[in-house]
Amino acid sequence: DIHIESTQAVPEARLIVAIENPNIGKFVSLSSPFKNFEFDIEPPNTTIRFCLKQAPLLVGGYKLNVSLFGPEMDDFHSRVLQVGAFQIIGPKIDTNGYGVCEAVYLEHEWEKV
Repeated sequence: DIHIESTQAVPEARLIVAIENPNIGKFVSLSSPFKNFEFDIEPPNTTIRFCLKQAPLLVGGYKLNVSLFGPEMDDFHSRVLQVGAFQIIGPKIDTNGYGVCEAVYLEHEWEKV
């Protein structure tokens, strides 16, 4: 849940959630407009629920940064760095060529042709 406290209304607000890890930094940003989610901020507070349904991430620690914008491109309101954190504990990674490594798992297949 993203809890926003405000003394003024913000129509057509936009949220961006960025995910980063210590090895590669920020590697993905997810925005409310991309999913056609529209909301207004009403004082004194508004709560927005963000749900990541699939996370094809590999073992490691990840942090969340949240940015709040109004309706215009340059209408920046606030950014909170490392507002949340989570840990992925599996599947195992292997940097010696026998598994997968880095941060993201992509479904794939191999075939000899």
